[in-house]
Amino acid sequence: MTQTMTRGIRLAITETLAKYGIDNVVLDMELTKVITDIVIAKQPKRTLEQLHKETEDAFFASLASKSSGYEQFPEDIRPYAEKFCTLYKIKPPIRPHKQSERSEFSFWITSLRELMDACGEYGSDLLIEMRKEYEGEMQGGLAPFRVTSPASLVKSARGKAGMKRQGISGTIKQGKPKYHSLLDV
Repeated sequence: MTQTMTRGIRLAITETLAKYGIDNVVLDMELTKVITDIVIAKQPKRTLEQLHKETEDAFFASLASKSSGYEQFPEDIRPYAEKFCTLYKIKPPIRPHKQSERSEFSFWITSLRELMDACGEYGSDLLIEMRKEYEGEMQGGLAPFRVTSPASLVKSARGKAGMKRQGISGTIKQGKPKYHSLLDV
């Protein structure tokens, strides 16, 4: 039984040949079949029971782990993901098996990086201050705006960081200006 050579095996063979000064080798089909058969023959054979046991162990290990879900995010944005999800009680999306550019998970990574950039030198602690302001602006339990992803806070974080750099504390309330007469306009 001959299988096709995987890319990893092909790279390993060309690297080995390159060590001995043999470059630009075109591996013909016969040589490819022989090398692939040798590599496959050296792999340990596992029985169906062993494969079943490995799958079962992996399943139970995944159930037993106390994973918070933040390990799936890159190291640099993990603190932002954790604080955002904790403060706003939002569950992060699950990393898809096939990575695509349009997945919710990749959107979150991009949004968290933008949020990290917006927070600047104040770091993820700025999110705590923003949450306090958010709760202070709630009227009758209604939020001033919906927070559905980290992208919802990017502009607010950029503004809050700018206010802190200028030494302005508190929130800027936007509302209708109160005019008493046409002369005030």
